[in-house]
Amino acid sequence: MTDGELKHDHWGLIYSGGMFVAIAQDLQIRSGSRNEKSVDDMMRFMFDNFTDETYDFGDIERKLSNLNNESQEDFFGRYIVGTERLPLEQYLELANIETIQENGQTVFKIREGSDEDESEIRRGLFGH
Repeated sequence: MTDGELKHDHWGLIYSGGMFVAIAQDLQIRSGSRNEKSVDDMMRFMFDNFTDETYDFGDIERKLSNLNNESQEDFFGRYIVGTERLPLEQYLELANIETIQENGQTVFKIREGSDEDESEIRRGLFGH
């Protein structure tokens, strides 16, 4: 996306892509750990282990795999290194958040009937 004006067509990916990936990973981690772990654990790990040395995608992927209790190779292959669109709505469902399109806008709504796990995940994501 370094091709001049093309980057303006993809501003959401350029400016928000990392945030969307972090949200997806956070929701996966929270869901898989009963909200006991989060992307905050990833950030603490990075700070503690890479303050004075370099790291690469492999280091990040391995730690996220550990936090998710499953390999993140497919996630990285498809959405980080690859070009597939991150299905954020799929991850938001873990917190019982519905993604709908209204009048050309993306709207996020909390579905009625959240169970306690979904409510905890949502509170963890947005803060208590």
